[in-house]
Amino acid sequence: MLRAHQKYFFLLLSLVFIGCSRNPFTTPYKYAPTASNKVWSPTAKEKRKIRNIDPMATLQIPSEGDAISLGDLFDIALNNSPDTRKSWEEARERAAGYSSSMSNFLPTVGFQGNYWAQRQASIYNEQIFLTEAQQWGPEVTFSYLIWDSGQRHFQTEYAFQLLQEANWSHNEEVQSVMQTVASAYYEYLYAKALFEADEADLLNADETYKAAREKNLSGIFDETDMLQAKTNFLQKKVDLTSQTATVQNSFVELLRVLGIPATISFQLGSFPDKALVEAPIGSLEDLIALAKEHRPDLQASKAEILAMEANVQKTKTDLCPKINLTGQAGQQWFSNNTTDNGNYLVQINLTVPIFTGFYYLNQIKVAQSKLEEGVASYREMELTVLSEVKQAHNDYIMAKQEIVDTKSYLDAAQVEFDAMFERYKMGIVDILDLLSSQAFLSDARAKYALSQKNYFMAMINIAFSTGMLANSCPWTMEKEHD
Repeated sequence: MLRAHQKYFFLLLSLVFIGCSRNPFTTPYKYAPTASNKVWSPTAKEKRKIRNIDPMATLQIPSEGDAISLGDLFDIALNNSPDTRKSWEEARERAAGYSSSMSNFLPTVGFQGNYWAQRQASIYNEQIFLTEAQQWGPEVTFSYLIWDSGQRHFQTEYAFQLLQEANWSHNEEVQSVMQTVASAYYEYLYAKALFEADEADLLNADETYKAAREKNLSGIFDETDMLQAKTNFLQKKVDLTSQTATVQNSFVELLRVLGIPATISFQLGSFPDKALVEAPIGSLEDLIALAKEHRPDLQASKAEILAMEANVQKTKTDLCPKINLTGQAGQQWFSNNTTDNGNYLVQINLTVPIFTGFYYLNQIKVAQSKLEEGVASYREMELTVLSEVKQAHNDYIMAKQEIVDTKSYLDAAQVEFDAMFERYKMGIVDILDLLSSQAFLSDARAKYALSQKNYFMAMINIAFSTGMLANSCPWTMEKEHD
């Protein structure tokens, strides 16, 4: 008895010690900052437990010096994008949920084994009697829903349509990433084209300045022409310096969109020399038809409506009867080496809801309201999609004409400047006429660069608005005309 008392004493002492010691159970605050104005400093033990995550491990990064196309940029961005990663995992989650809903059509089978032993003392006529008993054995259970008035079918349909919604939403995320990359890419090419235009402007200004200085040194014109030409030259030099920073910053922004460090460098091309005015863009009616069939967000909204319809039907089946078959079978052995030679139980249950406080009726109304809300959202989205297609088509028509007009403007301005420069050297025109023609040429170069960016972005926006950006990409046409 003394030994048993000692065990109880030490057990009680241990519990008291644990309660009084500083441990996570009684003093959790020691693992947090000590005050609101203090920073948290991890201990050496906690530092060892912090997992070292390298964000560069899974990134796709091009090699320095590689020539990268727009298609390559799409691949890099889609691989590195956390948004597409999240939408992909959500689609996989919905796919697993759909598969889980299919299990409702199959019976459930289980196995369990049991063993129990009992020893009990009793006192009779001041004598102690001990009784012992043991029992063990395996048992198999099963359950199968024979009839549910179609509830499993509607549950599965609901899960399937939610999966389709997630799949279309992932496609929409892919398109959004591609559109963002294309926008950053063409902004960079536009900045680069302006830089090249500023370089050409500076070269023209330098030629003008040299010609004015030669005339001044020859005594043909006074110093005024040379000063005006010098001012124009310095202005172009400042513009070029400013545009250099713009090009660098636009490239950094492109790297950010791609999800790679700003220290990486690679080569990108320029706008194609040929104007792609014959790109195969269909009529507005064709584009609208494509959008209604392929626009991912529109299709996701349709899938949501179908899911809500299935949910309404599933909710209605809660008021219908259900028949369930259950059973169990096994065999038991006892301490006296006897057995029951097997046992089983089969049961069929019929469940019919009679009155539940109008719960299911109100749940049906909730499901129907969600369905109507989804239909209204789809109608609103369809109007938005149609307006985006119309706007993208208008922008394309304008950009298509603009690139032709600005190219003609550039060619005419170049001819005018060349003629004025020769006439200036012959002394036929003054410096103001030459600087005016140079200003027209500079403006034409800038407008042509802008029209190129607008044209390519118009094609990207058409592909995005019709849902075809990830299926039929305009950048393939760019490669054909390079």
